[in-house]
Amino acid sequence: AYIRHLAPFAVFFGLGYAFEILVKVDGFPRYATGCIISGCLLNCLLDYLLVLRFPFGVEGAAVATGASQLFATVLYLIHFLGKRTGLHLRPIHHRLRDIWTAFKLGLSSGLTELSAGAVTFLFVHAINRRLGDDVRAGKFRLDLLSRINLWHFDLPALSERREDIEPNHHGRGDARSARTLLRYSLLSVAVLSAAVFAGSLLGAEGIVSLFLGPDLPELRAYSAGVFRIFSTSFLLVGYNVVLGGYFTDLERPGEALVISACRSFLTMAAGLVIMIALLGGRGIWWAATLSEAMTGVVSLALLWRWKRRGL
Repeated sequence: AYIRHLAPFAVFFGLGYAFEILVKVDGFPRYATGCIISGCLLNCLLDYLLVLRFPFGVEGAAVATGASQLFATVLYLIHFLGKRTGLHLRPIHHRLRDIWTAFKLGLSSGLTELSAGAVTFLFVHAINRRLGDDVRAGKFRLDLLSRINLWHFDLPALSERREDIEPNHHGRGDARSARTLLRYSLLSVAVLSAAVFAGSLLGAEGIVSLFLGPDLPELRAYSAGVFRIFSTSFLLVGYNVVLGGYFTDLERPGEALVISACRSFLTMAAGLVIMIALLGGRGIWWAATLSEAMTGVVSLALLWRWKRRGL
């Protein structure tokens, strides 16, 4: 029921994401941020009205989400139809070369998005096989970690924000500025990731309490321990996301795809097998850290090869 009511709005999810980037490239990042916030606020308001005030249930939640994306897309279009924009809507001239180039450059990001379901399947399968009577609690912890992990992925989103600047340096042949920007991005991610990791260690109980009530003390305590284990991956994930974005910005889709394939599925599967063999069921929660570490080795090797070529 949720998917049926959300499907009519699917096109606005894609348009909204593309327009957000274009508005920033056009030199109006504050307007893009305002559109995002406006869509989120409308989503909250419609959720309250269509789920709590009026009995539309899950169908109402789907319409609320879809309508918020439609609203944000309309706001982006207002910008492009206005006088301030430097980007204007024009008829499409079909050039297969440009379409193929765009496909290659976007393939790494697309693979990361598509692989989320496969990674979840791997974790659920491992939980079913290894946690025995604790399966339901294990699946809850996986859901909890997935939600919290989304918060952390906002940090390496610096890589996405960099796309407004780095390709310009590359296009002008200014490799030195592009490398300087990469160093700034890696430094920023290092500081923010360390801060998030420290906050996760110190505030694990408080974060878990947002999702679990005081009537489940044992589950809360164990989930906090699981969260502390999983949070070690926060120290590494940002580097891989930034380096993947760096190669995409430099129009190196092959390297970006390798990094994306590793961290999205290949090393995660290997990490689960290795950590479960070493630690049993508890190794499930260490798999993400090992996965990011293995991907980090691959990322650094690709960066080293790129630098050896003097680029």
